[in-house]
Amino acid sequence: MRRYFDKIGLHSEPYLPTGPVTLSAELGNDLDRASERLLRLLRRTVFEISENPRARHDDLGLDDRLVPLYQDPSLESACATILARPDAILTTDGWQFIEMNVSSAVGGTGYVHLLNEFWRDRISPDLRIRSPLRDRSAMLAATATQFDKPKVMDLVGCTRDIKNDSWYYELGVDDLRRAGFEAELIGIEDYTDSLAGGHAPAPLVLHEFVAQDLLDAGRDLAPAVSLLDPGRIVVSPYSAEHVSNKRALARLSTGPEWLEPADAEFVERYVPWTREVYDGPVLYKSRRRSLVDLVQAQRDRFVLKRSDGSQGNNVHFGSSTDATVWNVLVENAVAAGTWVVQERVHSLGVPVEVADSDGGEASRIMAPSVFGPVLVGGVASGCQVRYDTVGLPGAEVLTRSVPSVLLNCAVWPAR
Repeated sequence: MRRYFDKIGLHSEPYLPTGPVTLSAELGNDLDRASERLLRLLRRTVFEISENPRARHDDLGLDDRLVPLYQDPSLESACATILARPDAILTTDGWQFIEMNVSSAVGGTGYVHLLNEFWRDRISPDLRIRSPLRDRSAMLAATATQFDKPKVMDLVGCTRDIKNDSWYYELGVDDLRRAGFEAELIGIEDYTDSLAGGHAPAPLVLHEFVAQDLLDAGRDLAPAVSLLDPGRIVVSPYSAEHVSNKRALARLSTGPEWLEPADAEFVERYVPWTREVYDGPVLYKSRRRSLVDLVQAQRDRFVLKRSDGSQGNNVHFGSSTDATVWNVLVENAVAAGTWVVQERVHSLGVPVEVADSDGGEASRIMAPSVFGPVLVGGVASGCQVRYDTVGLPGAEVLTRSVPSVLLNCAVWPAR
């Protein structure tokens, strides 16, 4: 197990899982169905703004440097939500979805695929095991057919940021080739040079990078823009980031007028109270009051998030922030107009068994966990789970980017 984890670039110290996280069929199926439904509702929330990508971009307050990344509106619409992964927490009230990540760059697809393959022959055959990479390749083949394109694809990622010599990306390339694609891996940093060196642009591009992350890191966006030659299809298009944007979740949580009663009940049940941060009134627990006063007075209840943040960046927990600092953060969020505030939800402990990666001694713990069903073409295809090992020697508490957090997959009985 340790050798396998090291091979696929997963952290293997000081503990390893001894098996997948196993849910009941009721919980697992509910997680899948709710994930798929939430994605559909968020897509509608965004496209109700406008069918025009630039109009949505402006409405959501996105960085103007990203405007050159949009393709034809029909392509933006057709492919916007074909790859996604929510973050869901199991609470005393059931599943709560704290965000939806929508992009071909969502993390975990390859790892879930590999972990599922590792556990496939080691667990009960009654448990459902899926193959998200194969489902992704099949979906991309269908996309090629839909747009009358040959099965030739460039997979473009931030290869300089990935350990193990881009092994994670190469896994996706290998699966595309098994599905009949001509596929090649190219780093976004090297793409312009690759074209100058004679690389023929593929008609299909699978991009596994986040453009806003490139900007935040001070990198040049020109190579990303060069992907958008006429006649090419880039998956996912930048409109996917509109559906990921946390302001979309906040607007859905507020209850748009078009929401049907059954969908409103669904949102009330599965989405924690989330609002765009502004200087005005909100309804919270049946009482109307100033959002700023509420969030500053009861900071332990809330989390501040930049609406276009990713990978846990620009997230602030009121419970672990000094009151004075918190008040300034809230005031700055109001001024920026691009932040949301969300009621904090607390994970139930999920029973997991881990083993010391040196001696093999096993321990059973109740671990706070974040579940992430992989959605391919809007359909669940395997589930990632991240959990901490709090309470065990040498373990660290789960925070936004602690390297010792264990990544695993979740499974449940097929019904």
